[in-house]
Amino acid sequence: MIYLAVDPGKATGVAWFTSELSFRSYIMDVPRYEVEHFVDMAVTKYAPDITVIIESWEVRKNTAELSSQLDPRYIIGAVEYICRKTAVPYHEQTAGQMKSFAHRKRNDSHKVTALGWYKPGEGHDNDAASHLVTFLATDRSPTGDWMRQRLSEVL
Repeated sequence: MIYLAVDPGKATGVAWFTSELSFRSYIMDVPRYEVEHFVDMAVTKYAPDITVIIESWEVRKNTAELSSQLDPRYIIGAVEYICRKTAVPYHEQTAGQMKSFAHRKRNDSHKVTALGWYKPGEGHDNDAASHLVTFLATDRSPTGDWMRQRLSEVL
């Protein structure tokens, strides 16, 4: 099984984990169409053995002050469509859900660091990895069991 987590934005974070315990993360600082194409190719190649996790993007009162770009909205819609048309499991998580589980304090990627997955830099890849950890820690699969066991060992 493959798990693909996406932190959508102008620079999109992507984290990839397989049931063979292989992990990778990237920042895709490319136009949103290339992110959508990447997800489409991955889902098409690995369906039905792939699950997609994506951060839901919430528009708040201060959203325009923080960033006026709307790429996350378009990426989320395209990724959801890709998953629905191929019957691939699709899960949205809020940034708050991820941060309340994966971080001890704002922006520290605590569990990602403990697993040895942290990458210094902009942070979008670490956010995608944090979404991945949050999802797997609650997933009732052998990979979820592995994640819970691993977190109990490293924390």
